[in-house]
Amino acid sequence: MGFFIITGKREFRLRPQAFRNDFCRHCHEEVLAVRYGSFVFGTLFWIPLLPLGPRRRWLCWECFQPTHSHPGPKRSQRFLMVLALAILITGLASVLPEEAPDTKPILIGLIAAMGLGFIWFLYLGISHRNAPEWKPHLARVEPCQDHQCPLCEAPLHLTAEGAECRLCRVKRL
Repeated sequence: MGFFIITGKREFRLRPQAFRNDFCRHCHEEVLAVRYGSFVFGTLFWIPLLPLGPRRRWLCWECFQPTHSHPGPKRSQRFLMVLALAILITGLASVLPEEAPDTKPILIGLIAAMGLGFIWFLYLGISHRNAPEWKPHLARVEPCQDHQCPLCEAPLHLTAEGAECRLCRVKRL
C-alpha cells in the first residue's frame, strides 16, 4: 500500500501593484505590463505551512505571460521529453514479437522513427539556441504617459512618487 505526499506552493493576496509600458517576448511587441504582487506559502496536502515570502512579477496585459521570460520550453522540460522518449523506445523495443513476423517490420519502422525523434529531441535539448535579441526592443519602449488607470479606468492622481490610481491603488511607473 502506497502513501502519496502532496506538496506545492500557493499564492495569497494576488493583486496588481503597478503598470508600465514594456516589451513582451511572447507577443513580440510593445505592450502594457502589470506588476502583480502576492505572498507565497509552501503547502502540504493543500494546507499552507511554510511562508516563502513576497513575490512580484510583471505580466503582459495582452497574453498574461511574464514579459521577460523565454517563450519556449525550459531546458529541464526538454530533458524530460528526451528521457520519456528514450523510455518509450526501450519499452517498444522490448516487446518485439518473436513469433509474429508480419508485424515485426511495422514495429521496427516505428522504433526507427522514434529513434530519429529521440536524436532530434536530444539535439534540441542539449543545444543552446540564441533567442532573438529583445533588449534593443526594450530600449525603444516609451514610458507610459496614460492619465487613466488601465485596470479600473479611473483617472490617475499625481503624487510625489508619480501617478497613482486612488481606486485600485496601482502606480504608474
